[in-house]
Amino acid sequence: MGDGWRVVPQALRDTQKSFDDTANRWQNLQTSVAGWKLGDGDLGLLGRAAGIIGDYNGSVDQIHTKLGTGYQSLNDASTALNGVAAEYEKQDEAYFEAFGYKEEDLDHVPPPPQVN
Repeated sequence: MGDGWRVVPQALRDTQKSFDDTANRWQNLQTSVAGWKLGDGDLGLLGRAAGIIGDYNGSVDQIHTKLGTGYQSLNDASTALNGVAAEYEKQDEAYFEAFGYKEEDLDHVPPPPQVN
């Protein structure tokens, strides 16, 4: 960290929470999209004859799959940020101990709860 960069674990935690919240929204949308499919008779005989229902439901399936992929990417990023924040918190703790700071002597803000 002597190259001018300073990592703030709480900033990583805040970013991690944003990724986690967004991932949850994507997962909720993915669950919702599953109910958007049309039944065989929903567009009448003409809709069925034109093949619109199959095309539409195929598009819904693609959206469902892509939302799942997006959710996984966001969740993976959240997990990675959580790991990085935990590592920097451990380093900070080791530095505090090495330089004789005691936890009870610091104005301590506890980290947010762990997200599993």
